[in-house]
Amino acid sequence: MTQEPILILVADPEKKVHALFASLHKENPHFKFFYAFTSDEAIKIFSQEHIDIAFCDLYLYPVHGLEILKKLKSILPGASVIITSYEPMIQNYRACLANGALDFIPKPFDAKLIHNILKAIVANNYIPQALEEPKISKHPFILKEHTSDTYIKFWGTRGSHTVSGTDYLRFGGNTSCLEVRSGNFLAIIDAGTGLSNLGQYIIEHENKKEIELLLGHTHLDHMAGLPSFKPMHDSKFNVTIRAPINFYKSTKELLRDMLTHAFFPVDLEEVKASLKFKELYACSPFEIGSIKIDCHYTYHPGTTLGFKIKIGPVVLGYITDNEVLMGYSGDPKLITHDHPMLLPHLGFIEFFKGCDVLIHEAQYSQKVYTEKVGWGHSSIYNAATIVKYINPKVWIVSHHDPEDSDEMIQKKYETIVEACNYLDMQCGIRMAFDGLKIHF
Repeated sequence: MTQEPILILVADPEKKVHALFASLHKENPHFKFFYAFTSDEAIKIFSQEHIDIAFCDLYLYPVHGLEILKKLKSILPGASVIITSYEPMIQNYRACLANGALDFIPKPFDAKLIHNILKAIVANNYIPQALEEPKISKHPFILKEHTSDTYIKFWGTRGSHTVSGTDYLRFGGNTSCLEVRSGNFLAIIDAGTGLSNLGQYIIEHENKKEIELLLGHTHLDHMAGLPSFKPMHDSKFNVTIRAPINFYKSTKELLRDMLTHAFFPVDLEEVKASLKFKELYACSPFEIGSIKIDCHYTYHPGTTLGFKIKIGPVVLGYITDNEVLMGYSGDPKLITHDHPMLLPHLGFIEFFKGCDVLIHEAQYSQKVYTEKVGWGHSSIYNAATIVKYINPKVWIVSHHDPEDSDEMIQKKYETIVEACNYLDMQCGIRMAFDGLKIHF
């Protein structure tokens, strides 16, 4: 009497799996195999043939294997269906068995295992196997562990004044403050309200008592964190404040005006730290340990400096207040290298050319800029034009307008990307936020 063939469906996207099953036919001629590469093919075969056993991959395109299982069991309730997968997650295992699968077999498998499974099913004595726990290496590969040796961290990224509330959670509301680290050396650039949190961190975690604080200029949003900077109120600290010469008063005189009992509980004469004041000049490089710093004037009301910082192999540019191409709101592509409006900026561009990372503002949208020409801040397209000529690898946008919510800054990011694409720029773009830390 001729034995009825056992019809077996192999529904799997891999040719090598089909070949493995095909090799079993020589040893088991009464097995008849059907092959499917997609879920649609599998369901069609199930609808046309009285399949006895099916092996189905969990991620068979385009329908998920669990849905295929339900469909196959609805067509042929008596068929034995085994789900296979490279991702043997316990949740998938339980879901497949709960929906009628005979078993859930992890991949890869060999011909011997499949032969034994088929033999047990035919003999009606197959017992589903318990799913083994995934094997996890106790020594995971880690490409690089970041240390705190060399990095920058933004403690404040707003311009003009602070903001707070649920609309400003993503990018933060503190005004400008940047921490620069190189080994044991620390430089702080700008003393906006973010300086208060940095000061608290220094008090709690630092053994270093020498602090170098650099001010790009003395507008209030860049000095407002000084009164609450805790190291200034601790006798163990020596704080050096470097700033450009002001038009009206020296930095020390301005700080004395801030630290007066009319505004603050402690006046300048009662500050416990040892304070020193030094003047900053453009194109007069100096060093803070292994941190090399130089400055260049920017286009902003009053004496204002941008900084070029070298830490290790990386060169950074930090320019928060800079109105470039003042009054221009036309097509940025028209600002060629010989354009008269670019002429005042050629020295600035040359100074910062070669920066790996350029931190530069783009505070105003094109529409807002037409209402604030001369305020000392750049429009998106004007800033992008200057960044194009400096040609950094990465442009980090900081000094966000306080009127811009998180949603508006995200839209501004999209506009900046469009502007850079329009100008055929290749640099990466990031929007700074309070707490952003970048290791080098």
